[in-house]
Amino acid sequence: MGNGVDCSFELTAYNSFLSILFIVVFSLALLGNTIVIITIVCKTHRSRSITNFYLLNLAVADLLRSVVCIPPTLLSELTHCWLLGPIMCKAVAYLQPVGVCASAYTLVVIAIERYYAICRPLESRKWHTKKRALITISTVWMLSFGANMGSLAIFDLVPYRAQWTCDTTKGSTIDFIYQLYVTTILLFVPLTLMVALYGHVIYTLNIAINCDNPLLEQVILENEIPIKPTFTDWLFQSFTRVSSQKYQKEKNSLSIPTASHQRSSRMNSINTLFGSPRNSFDSSLLLRSTNQDKILLAKRKVTRMLITIVIVFAACWVPSYTWWLIVRTADLLGHNLWHSGLNTSLTILTYISSMANPITYCFMNKSFRSSVFSYCHPRRSRKRCTPVLSHRTASREAGAAKDLQSPNIPLIKIDLAMENTMHI
Repeated sequence: MGNGVDCSFELTAYNSFLSILFIVVFSLALLGNTIVIITIVCKTHRSRSITNFYLLNLAVADLLRSVVCIPPTLLSELTHCWLLGPIMCKAVAYLQPVGVCASAYTLVVIAIERYYAICRPLESRKWHTKKRALITISTVWMLSFGANMGSLAIFDLVPYRAQWTCDTTKGSTIDFIYQLYVTTILLFVPLTLMVALYGHVIYTLNIAINCDNPLLEQVILENEIPIKPTFTDWLFQSFTRVSSQKYQKEKNSLSIPTASHQRSSRMNSINTLFGSPRNSFDSSLLLRSTNQDKILLAKRKVTRMLITIVIVFAACWVPSYTWWLIVRTADLLGHNLWHSGLNTSLTILTYISSMANPITYCFMNKSFRSSVFSYCHPRRSRKRCTPVLSHRTASREAGAAKDLQSPNIPLIKIDLAMENTMHI
């Protein structure tokens, strides 16, 4: 779609600003996605989670689209013509929707993985393996390459004054049908699936949190358990008090205690340490409730990061697809609504999505930041190692969380370290 400008580059303020903007977006997308790929690939095989395979695939798709599409688009925007020949015309017109499709359906797969991990954890174990993840990723790419074959037949070089431009060649009716198809496959279907899946995840988490918090409040109100002192502080003080009493009894004892006296001393020590049976049960319930809250909050934090990625994807692509659908509809009705400046702005917005995902990982994933920091400062990262829970401690805390489940509470089973579940 020409705008009456000759195919020549002019050094103007607008072209300079446009060049700087494209270069910044391209550089950030290239750097960010490369860091994501290197950080995930260079980690040991045991440290890679299933989600990281999908995030790696997302970074590869964004990197492909950035390298193939941004430089030719900038050249076309500056000269208002296509100077790279017919092969690159078809390649760019084909690979851009391929990259978008791979990104979109990778996000759908991540949403499905999060849905099963949170809402149906027992069922997720059946297919939550690295082998199936690789099969799923391969399927996404085959779908992406196959679903966009039509662009190879539609786009070609079109004569424009004394030069050429890369545009559609099949008429307004085919253009409208193709644009409607692309909008449905690349935007409407994946976005609808992601919204539905994450909506169900949020609903499940809210039900679980609403079921757990009133129970915790009831325990605090009925037994007047102080809120500020933690269970660890109470246990440490009780243990210190028992040890002191035991030391005083052994120091002041001048005769052999009777059997009844031994039983009484043991019962007093147990009651001093753990309280009465009722208080022991309430304290255990409070601990399990606290652990369950940590589990749910950690899950919600991870889900919030993934939802942010989806929102960024929608914000970057919905305006562009809507604009092109309006343009193709107007062309079908015989009206010309083309606006070069608006199209350029929306095109830049779509490329921003390629650099937004790595930024989202860095700002919202503590594990990713730690991994990047370990590569930049390997010596300093060794000093900041975080102790890992022993198997016995993890099993005990997981058992406490399991005891809290009831028929009215959704089954949510996850490691207490879910905050860093996306191990890079």
